[in-house]
Amino acid sequence: MKIITRDFNQISVNTYNCCAQAYEQRFMDITPYRLNVDEFCTYFLTEKPNILDLGCGPGNFSSYFYNTKGYKKITGLDLSPEMIRLAKENVPQATFILADIRKLNYQDSTFHGIFASFCIPFLSYNETNDLIANVSNMLKPDGLLYLSCMEGCQNGLEQTSFSGELAVYLYYYSEEFLASTLEEYGMQVLSFNKRNYKTPDGKYSTDIIIIAQKGN
Repeated sequence: MKIITRDFNQISVNTYNCCAQAYEQRFMDITPYRLNVDEFCTYFLTEKPNILDLGCGPGNFSSYFYNTKGYKKITGLDLSPEMIRLAKENVPQATFILADIRKLNYQDSTFHGIFASFCIPFLSYNETNDLIANVSNMLKPDGLLYLSCMEGCQNGLEQTSFSGELAVYLYYYSEEFLASTLEEYGMQVLSFNKRNYKTPDGKYSTDIIIIAQKGN
């Protein structure tokens, strides 16, 4: 008997397509995470880094890299056509591609920095393991990874602050899993931060923000 599994990732993509403009209005301003992003940038050994923005959304972080930091070589990937459309409007100088970050196909040692802001909440633990393995290969020696997610052990459908009655499917992660996976693939944690984030129901979740470096 053939077992049919549900594509939870596609549920999230459909929601983002429907709510792309609402997401853009809420999160185009990266101020809440600016200090973390600035710290990520301080570790670059070159003034002209080649950056890959995974799950780039409407280009909010790519815009900051290009317009504030002066980084001119930026590639953003997202699985939502509407997010890619908005990103191209917001940062026309960057390159944005409709692509699945679970199926990355870049050569080894391509990027100085890979930015993965809240994209692994849409990946299973096995998919995140594979992503970190790919990231390690794609980074140049001493290359940097920015990784953020929500702390916890649950997963399931949730409504968000921008999606109204529509839901996304989210995975939560533990510090132990991320630290051990990064270490397994030759990544050294340079910075580890946690911060509270207020959810739509008035409760708080905890964000994990990691900056890691590939060995030389």
